[in-house]
Amino acid sequence: MKKKSATWKKREADKLFSLIIRSPGFCTECGTTENLQCAHGFSRRYRSIRWNEANAFCLCRGCHMRFTHRPLEWDDWIRGRWGDDLYAWLRSAALDITTKVDVDVVLLRLQDRHAEI
Repeated sequence: MKKKSATWKKREADKLFSLIIRSPGFCTECGTTENLQCAHGFSRRYRSIRWNEANAFCLCRGCHMRFTHRPLEWDDWIRGRWGDDLYAWLRSAALDITTKVDVDVVLLRLQDRHAEI
């Protein structure tokens, strides 16, 4: 059996994570049930929190785009949702470059979580 590449594992984890975040079935901003997307509070580039459910929201395409083009409004919105303590913790975790992410472990956790919903 061919070993899965790191890129494949990351993509698979992203797909599962998106399904989990979108599973409530409505945009957390406007309430619509159409064109749902997974939006990260802090960018996906921060691997230490890329697949952390606390760092993501289900948004419709319109709300996601609006916030993408209005980063200060986005920052205010996520601070309001999270509160200062969670915001500070996620920000600190995102900036922690010493944390090594094991995508194999992440993928297994996401598969289990997806099976739950």
